Amino acid sequence: MVLIRCAVCGRYHSLRHKLCNNCGAKDGKTRAYYVRIGTRYMYSGNSLTISRAIEAKYKLDKRLSTIKEYRQPRSISFSAFIDKHFQPHYEARNRRPDAVAHILTYLKGQLTDKPIREITRADIDAVVADIRHRRLAGTGRLMALQTQHHYIKTLRRVFNYAIELAFIDKSPMVRVANIKFDNKITRYLTDDEQDRLLSECKKSRSPVLYRVVMLALYTGMRAGELRALKREHIRDGNIYLPGGITKSGKGRVIPISEHIRDILDGEFGFDADVTKSFLRVCQLAGLGRFRFHDLRHTFGSRLAQAGVPLYTIKELMGHSDMALTQRYAHLSSRNMREAIDRL
Repeated sequence: MVLIRCAVCGRYHSLRHKLCNNCGAKDGKTRAYYVRIGTRYMYSGNSLTISRAIEAKYKLDKRLSTIKEYRQPRSISFSAFIDKHFQPHYEARNRRPDAVAHILTYLKGQLTDKPIREITRADIDAVVADIRHRRLAGTGRLMALQTQHHYIKTLRRVFNYAIELAFIDKSPMVRVANIKFDNKITRYLTDDEQDRLLSECKKSRSPVLYRVVMLALYTGMRAGELRALKREHIRDGNIYLPGGITKSGKGRVIPISEHIRDILDGEFGFDADVTKSFLRVCQLAGLGRFRFHDLRHTFGSRLAQAGVPLYTIKELMGHSDMALTQRYAHLSSRNMREAIDRL
């Protein structure tokens, strides 16, 4: 079935409805079409004709898969499966298809031409052990735990997709544990650190650095969302981020305060690369290893400290899972403790 995704709330609705069933928003001139394949929604572009052709092909493939003469051969090597099936599937569903290209190259080098049906738990354990001891080229350091986790997660996705296409019956990674790392430690600015940072940003030679940092601090937008921000996304005192530029693929609405409106009324130029300028001002402000993404953590932390409910923080930051928002829960509970102590 071909569906439309609402640019405001991110919900899917039928072609027959011109207004979103959830929020009542009207579809824009350029529609984003999605094809429902089982329980998944695959982005098919802005052409209704192409979207319907994709839907027809899926239905035909599903019908032919039940006919013995047309069934796909179940004996295929791991490398061939990635090249012919997984990589095209990944590239069609992700905005950054090159993000795992180096990981897939590494995995193909490990499991080579071994038939995917003959890969055992012992083979997987050997790959996982190699990932844990793999060193980065040039520096000789071990990969970060988060990077190791990304490698194992990608390998798991390969086998899950092989099950979906009926090349294997069971994944050899069923009981392989993910790499455990503490991703709940967040770095956020204190009031004094923020004042020092903004002071250095004003002195910077970059014409947009101060405005970009202010937007990140008071809207919680990611760097990619800031670069993709257009003037038509701002109306009625809100920023309406369409699903095409957010990480989760779902649109969200961010209310903006008066002083942020003044920043947005100026000239747009947020697509400029401010990475080097930001690192330089962080050093001058004495912030140490502070990342641009930590400005987003500062936004979430300030909301929690102000007593904003976690669900509201989740919606404002565009988290796909409440577990991501829980990293700010201790700040919220600390404020509740301080409130009780005041009594």
